[in-house]
Amino acid sequence: MRPLKGLLLAAILPAAPAFATPVLTTLATLPASSNGYNNSGVIVNGGVVYGATRNGTGTIGSVVFSLTPSGTIWVKANIANFTRSTSGKTPGGDEVYGQLHADSSGNLYGTTEGGGIATGNCAQDGFDGCGVAFKLTKSGSTWTSTVLYSFKGGSDGQAPLGGLVADTKGNLYGVTANGGNSNNCLDGCGTIFELIKPVSGTTWTEKLLYSFQGIVNGATTGDGAVPNAPLVLKGETIYGTTRAGGNVEVVDKNDICESAANDGQASCGVVFRLSPPATGKTVWKETVLYKFTNGSDGSAPQAGLVLDSVGNLYGAAMQGGDSSFACTESGFSGCGVVFKLTKPVAPATAFTFSSLYQFAGAGNGAGLSPAQAPISVLRDKAGNLFGTAGYTPSPGSNCAAGSYYCGAVFELAAPAIAGGSYTYSQLHTFSGNTASDNALPAAPLTVNVTGTVYGVTMYSQSGTVFELTDSGY
Repeated sequence: MRPLKGLLLAAILPAAPAFATPVLTTLATLPASSNGYNNSGVIVNGGVVYGATRNGTGTIGSVVFSLTPSGTIWVKANIANFTRSTSGKTPGGDEVYGQLHADSSGNLYGTTEGGGIATGNCAQDGFDGCGVAFKLTKSGSTWTSTVLYSFKGGSDGQAPLGGLVADTKGNLYGVTANGGNSNNCLDGCGTIFELIKPVSGTTWTEKLLYSFQGIVNGATTGDGAVPNAPLVLKGETIYGTTRAGGNVEVVDKNDICESAANDGQASCGVVFRLSPPATGKTVWKETVLYKFTNGSDGSAPQAGLVLDSVGNLYGAAMQGGDSSFACTESGFSGCGVVFKLTKPVAPATAFTFSSLYQFAGAGNGAGLSPAQAPISVLRDKAGNLFGTAGYTPSPGSNCAAGSYYCGAVFELAAPAIAGGSYTYSQLHTFSGNTASDNALPAAPLTVNVTGTVYGVTMYSQSGTVFELTDSGY
């Protein structure tokens, strides 16, 4: 009777659901001839997608745009222009950089790499200022741009590249890639700042929370340098990454960490925590949670972190890891790593690093991904990770004429049992067709409330905004 019982049970159980194939749809193109390209990603607020371009033509340095669904199409509108000055000063900011932030009222906040106060401290790379933090306020169909703070360079910081995040009081936090009080990096090693929301009036107050020191001359370690990724807040504690600083490179691989740092720092980056001052104190405490070595652990984390409900951290290191020829031939020290830092259980105090997946480039054996250079990751409630790989060998595609790397959206499915391995799958491989399926998704992804994933591409300094449905998120 046992076989019969088993057959009857199987007959009344529903069939296992079939997994849908992910579908990528281009929502809008961002032609380099007018708006420039987006390398900061987009956000979704109230069903509307918002983003910004940079390196536009003529007097337009950047454009903030919206994409609003209307039936089966998305309507693109430019809601703010950041205009390059012809008189040597751009007080309103120039070159938007970093993901935007939206508050509960629908106002948008962001940062520009240049513009603001014209000062010799930041007279470089064609910028006439040290960057600004701005707010876009909507009234009807009109958006108004307001400068919340203009950076001054030097110890104050310059080039805020990571965008802004907010605490529950509406105060904003961000990083500057340069500036600060250290001479161990060219133009400073970078800062972490807070913009305090006014209780009354309209004037925001800037507070410098921490200045990175890089690697002190003669030392073998340092705290970090050149932060350029969004911060993560948990209560009043701040987490983030720097793409340089930390350990002096242990194994010289064509000085790849030094070139990635771009600030004279032969080092590979860190994950850090910034804790608020103790009661009665004023100094914030920075703790380096992990220092990358450019070995199997990776190097040069270019994006922010994901924090789970118990305090573990997840992220991506763009280089290091697998150092096969497939990646080193394109100037990388390795193909990149997705990693986890496990929160310590008392009495332990140190986070534990683990590599969840090493990207392997092309031609490294069956079952290994052809992608490299992971940019960032998202994490769903089931613990699966989703991200973009900036480069993917695609012979015969439209990317073949240049670097022959197009990029991909990937998933790392969480293991079914604790301690198991993550399973890699490539959800979409870009073709380099600028009309419908561009390339080089070199920015973080974002997701809406229904699990649709959004991102951008920037191949040939043009690009697209795309959505990915049925991704499994």
